[in-house]
Amino acid sequence: ANANANANASTSTDTAPIVVDESKPTTVIQVRLLNGRKLRIKINTNAPIRDLVHMVNASGDAGVVEYVLSAGFPPKILEDLGRTVLECGLNGSQVVQKKA
Repeated sequence: ANANANANASTSTDTAPIVVDESKPTTVIQVRLLNGRKLRIKINTNAPIRDLVHMVNASGDAGVVEYVLSAGFPPKILEDLGRTVLECGLNGSQVVQKKA
């Protein structure tokens, strides 16, 4: 899947809110946005990265440009939106929004 297309806020068709299941493990991910703001997103560790993208878009601060999310050091783009937060090693981490 093309992460750029999937992460594009203007083409997102899934509008149902993501619900965090408090009975399962959760983590907080800090997202640094292009506009300089920071989001703290609580998410289940078994949630796919696409849920994180959806939550960034739902914040209203994602902007209108196509973007990708990157994490780690050295930074790697989160391309496989089907992988889970845990699989990508994002527990308690920081993710950066970058122009696609």
